[in-house]
This record gives sequence, structure tokens and C-alpha cells, in this order.
Amino acid sequence: MIVIDFLQEETFGEPGPNLVWRGYPGDFLNFAIDIHAMICTGKSLRIENSESFILNGIKDISLIIVNDSQSLVKIEKNSVVTALSKRHWEEVFHLILTITFGPGHNYIEFDDIDLIEDANWIIDSIEPS
Repeated sequence: MIVIDFLQEETFGEPGPNLVWRGYPGDFLNFAIDIHAMICTGKSLRIENSESFILNGIKDISLIIVNDSQSLVKIEKNSVVTALSKRHWEEVFHLILTITFGPGHNYIEFDDIDLIEDANWIIDSIEPS
């Protein structure tokens, strides 16, 4: 299960607000598979509280493929929208894969384009107990 927290405080050296995704490496592997399917089919993903995700401080997350990337973390009415091009989603996929091999964290960010970024997107895999 991946727990997604919307936090105002500093996390991993990043000033708030932060959207922090925490889970076991295997949970992120499952999420990477979902992102891969989204890239291949072009169908959007909607994340809500479920057996796979717990959301704290936000209601839902919409992950969308668009022709030109628009938003990394856009927050409206307690909902998050991430609208990226296929190329940028492929980069997100690879960044998620980096934390599936063991504990670690990474930042989802793109310095090469100007995106709406209402919060930092941080992914953090934790050691299974």
C-alpha cells in the first residue's frame, strides 16, 4: 500500500508544500506497472482511497496523458491533477523504478519545462519490517 500525504512542512530537504508517496518497493513496482499501462493505452488513472492507496490531506489524484505537459502537481478543491506528455510520463516511470529495488527516495521534477507545481512530488520506498 502506498500512503500519499499532502504536507506543508519540509520533507527530505524540500520546503513545503509536499506531496509525499511512501510505500514498500513492491508497492512502487505495482504502481510503475500501472503507469506503464497508462503510457501504452493512453488511458488516465484516478487514484482514490483503496486497498492500494491511502490519501491524507487530498481527496483524489488524476494522472493524465496530454500532448504538451501542463502540470506536475496542480491542486484544485482538494484534488490533484498531473497532466504530462507521454515522454514525461516515461521519465516518471523510470524514476519510480529506481526505488523498487530497495529503500530510497526520489523527486519527480522536470527542470527543462515550466509546469504548474503547487507542491513538490516526492516518492519514498521504505524497508519492509
